[in-house]
Amino acid sequence: MFKKFLGTIGILLISGFLVTSLSMTRELKKIDEDMEQNIDLLQELILIQDRMISNSGELPGINRTLTEMEESLDRTSTHAEESLTLLSEILDKHTDNLALNVQLAHSSALSGRRLHEVKTALEDMSPHLNQLEQLLSRLASVSDRERQHLERILAAARNMNRKTPEVNLP
Repeated sequence: MFKKFLGTIGILLISGFLVTSLSMTRELKKIDEDMEQNIDLLQELILIQDRMISNSGELPGINRTLTEMEESLDRTSTHAEESLTLLSEILDKHTDNLALNVQLAHSSALSGRRLHEVKTALEDMSPHLNQLEQLLSRLASVSDRERQHLERILAAARNMNRKTPEVNLP
C-alpha cells in the first residue's frame, strides 16, 4: 500500500512537471509565431522599398522610407533579441525540469528497491512470528493451568485453615 502511495505521488509529481513543460512549449510557440510575423513584416518593408525606388525619382522620399525602414529594423532587432532572451530562459527552465525529473525517477527507483527489501524482510520474519505466536499460545495455556492449580491449592489451604483452631487467614 505504501508502494502504491509512493507511486501515486511520483506520478502526480511527474504529471505536474509535464504540465509545466507543456505551458513552456506553448510560450515557445507564441514567440516563434511573433518572430515569423516580424520576418513577414520585414519582407513587406523590403518590397515597399523596392517599389518606391523603382516608381519614384524622389531621393528625399527614398531617404525617409529608408529611415523608417531602419527604425523598423531596429525595433525588429530589439524584439528578436528579447525573444532570444526569453527562449534562453525557457530552455534553462526545461533543463532544470529535466534534471528534476531524472532525480525523481532515480528516487522512485530507489524507493521501490527499499520497499522490496522491507517486504522481503517482513516475509522472512513471518515464520518466526508464527512460532512466537504458537509459543505465546502455549504459554497462555500453561498459565491458565497453573492459575487453576494455584486456586485449588489456595482453596485447600483455606479449608485447612478453617479446620485448624486459632488460624484466621483470609
